[in-house]
Amino acid sequence: MSTQQRRAVVVGAGVGGLAAAAALARDGWQVDLLERRPRIQAVGAGLSLWPNALRAIAAVEPTAVDRLRGHNELQDMVGLRRPDGRWLSRVDPSPADTADAFTIPLMVTRPKLYDVLRDLVPGEALHLGRTVTGVDLGPAAAVVRTDDEEFPADLVVAADGIHSRLRTLVDPRTRTRGAGYVTWRALIPPESAPALQSGSETWGRGQRFGCIPLANGGIYWYATLAHADPRYRADGSEDVPGLFADWHDPVPRLLEATPPDRIIRTDIELLWPLPRTFVRDRLVLLGDAAHAMTPDLGQGACQALEDAVELATVVRAAGPGEVPAALPEYDRLRRARTTGLAKQARLLGKIGQLRNPLGARLRDRLISLVPANSASRSLTFPTTWEPTESTGPTGARS
Repeated sequence: MSTQQRRAVVVGAGVGGLAAAAALARDGWQVDLLERRPRIQAVGAGLSLWPNALRAIAAVEPTAVDRLRGHNELQDMVGLRRPDGRWLSRVDPSPADTADAFTIPLMVTRPKLYDVLRDLVPGEALHLGRTVTGVDLGPAAAVVRTDDEEFPADLVVAADGIHSRLRTLVDPRTRTRGAGYVTWRALIPPESAPALQSGSETWGRGQRFGCIPLANGGIYWYATLAHADPRYRADGSEDVPGLFADWHDPVPRLLEATPPDRIIRTDIELLWPLPRTFVRDRLVLLGDAAHAMTPDLGQGACQALEDAVELATVVRAAGPGEVPAALPEYDRLRRARTTGLAKQARLLGKIGQLRNPLGARLRDRLISLVPANSASRSLTFPTTWEPTESTGPTGARS
């Protein structure tokens, strides 16, 4: 590898961008992390960090996992119910093999995760209030332009989200589209959270409600409603407690305990079709910019963290001039996996949002017939990822 200082520009300081900047800086890259907002802002209530995400974070900095562990762990049994409260399926989120240090998923607040990742990024690397206006991919290096600055780069990481402006440079055919439903999410703090013994998700007709007790005594909940439901309002004026008033306990109690200003409403979008490639020359797509998926598997942030680790791995042995030759390995490692998970999440969302009465009854009947161990395996299969060994610029293992 050349002794010349390698320069990376990461566009977007979300989960994936922060993790990528941290991983590259750890490997000796000079990193510039450009964020268009005037501060790092965690948008959202909470997210689940499955074992694959914890392994990714540990690959960047093992002590970072210790800062997250015990913050808000998933508690007890989780399962699937009907609106009348009857259980359709129960799944233990903890695999039987306890030899692996990463077996129990964590539910963390987005600000907590952002704080942990931010602390792994060198202070001088972060540039706030910088809107990227263009990228020039030259033969020897790239140049990332903002309104009043230019940042030379041997590697450009587009981690600027589902509405990425840089994605068109890689694959202009990819479009965002609506998933057909709206979500609401909220965190109830410990001091005002009702007692909740176990987490669950409930499927109705075009509606879902999930709740998870947290280790600190708080509760995270989320709810959905199909756009096709006549009670859906594009302006966000739905009566959320009224949508679930006749559902089983504790659903109405949780909604009653949540101040309206704590509820985050989002019309779910996804990328479809996904890009035909995640790389072009020195430019690489990462996180939602590459594979924004519906939240139905809880893998969006997890996949962004995987992306960051794998990207750092494939360019670890690459000198400045070798980056374009190294990046196809990242595309090989990430595109098939994330495309498969995006398809799986999209299908699960369609099944969960069924509104047809006959279809919903048939769905519930089939779910109740699936053995618990089979359901558990389907839940944990995406979480078995392990970081890839270091590769050279031609993909050879080192």
